[in-house]
Amino acid sequence: MLKLAYGNLLTQTKSVNRNGDRLTCVISGSFKFKPEIDQTYDELEDNNIRVLGPEKGWFAVVRNRIILPQEFGAVRPLPNERGMTPAAIENQFLAQLYIANFMYLANFEDYVGDMTAFEIGHAMGWKKPIYSHKALDIEYMDKWQDWYPGDLDLLAEFVRVMPIPEIEENYHQQPETDYLM
Repeated sequence: MLKLAYGNLLTQTKSVNRNGDRLTCVISGSFKFKPEIDQTYDELEDNNIRVLGPEKGWFAVVRNRIILPQEFGAVRPLPNERGMTPAAIENQFLAQLYIANFMYLANFEDYVGDMTAFEIGHAMGWKKPIYSHKALDIEYMDKWQDWYPGDLDLLAEFVRVMPIPEIEENYHQQPETDYLM
């Protein structure tokens, strides 16, 4: 069913994980920190980790101007996403997350927006490891209490602080924690 929902993207990229050539990941974070996300992309690639999404680069330019958030909702498309609806963009990212070995959380200035929280939920549901350069800030996450039914401390523990050079193939394969079984 998931394969049908996401089309050919799963078929095209799933072979990367089967071959075991490189670890794969997605980077989740607010695009208000897109330059920092692009730096994270470079660091992951420099450490032989293939980043499936998002693509590096800035927002799509249409008719010689940048698409403003109010024109496209909360989502601003990247160049490879031009012509896609916000739902199609998010579905593409979720398909990339589904086949990735892990998610790298870009929580710069402790900011985790609603879409990133949504993507964290998918990563947890699919039992994907989530690594980050810093721990989740529980005080900032208090706003999540309204919709997150679980223990925020457990959620924060699920995100492992891991410098990118220390991410290894066997680290993400450690036994699952009890609260995800």
